[in-house]
Amino acid sequence: MNAIKFKIDINSELMRFGKPEIYSTELVLNELEKLSKKSSEGVNAKLCLEFLKKVKIIKSYAKNADKELEFLSDKFIVCTQDRELVKKIKKKNNKVVMIRQKKYLIMV
Repeated sequence: MNAIKFKIDINSELMRFGKPEIYSTELVLNELEKLSKKSSEGVNAKLCLEFLKKVKIIKSYAKNADKELEFLSDKFIVCTQDRELVKKIKKKNNKVVMIRQKKYLIMV
């Protein structure tokens, strides 16, 4: 959602890391659907949902999106701004893509 909020071209930024396949999870979609009904974050969540219609969706087996993304970080590079999740993924020596300076993406 932050990439949309800051008007970052996600596709071109991700191309700097190669030609990635983009995935999302059912839990992330569910969270975005809930947020889309809130007035303060609704517009960005709706735009995010539109973007995610073009990506592959991974069936969720966890009850918590952060725990699921932490688990999936063993096989995938996770894109997130959640600092606690970043710490957990980095502790496992896995890669994370984050927004820097509200302008571009970096891999840490």
